[in-house]
Amino acid sequence: MKIRINQLKIKEWLTSDPLATWYYYDIKPFKGNLIAQILSAINNWGINIRFNTTDIINFEGKISIQSILREYYRKYKDVLRAKNLLFLDQLRDEDYLFTWKQLHINSRFSQQGKIPKWWNIIEERVLKDNSRIIKDEYNSSNDVNSNQMFNEQLLMPTKIDGRKNT
Repeated sequence: MKIRINQLKIKEWLTSDPLATWYYYDIKPFKGNLIAQILSAINNWGINIRFNTTDIINFEGKISIQSILREYYRKYKDVLRAKNLLFLDQLRDEDYLFTWKQLHINSRFSQQGKIPKWWNIIEERVLKDNSRIIKDEYNSSNDVNSNQMFNEQLLMPTKIDGRKNT
């Protein structure tokens, strides 16, 4: 079971244990993955699974890109995985977010084509107006729990009656 859960963690490019933090409610995108379907179904019923285990795969970082992209994360997770990006810390230098060109220099990114939409979303949500300075809420020197930030801002409709969870 631990291996399957860690495989799910890698496939969905998650920063934490899927049993503790699973943000999806619809089972349709997870055809062929029973654990993901079960986790999505029990989210609709408001049931949580907790069991004591240590992560086989441990990722280091404070603020996950998942907490920034929120509802867009699943759409861009494969691109982020290919670029080995999980945390905002990989895209910044202290209080400043790299520009797209600086990111090309520091990483194995291709400069061909236009700037991707996921990068524009990150810049829009993370940067202060007209500067490269990161907003205080995304400052890694603050003790921010990215899971709480994600859950506060995302209300998904339930399959049971179509209303938003409040």
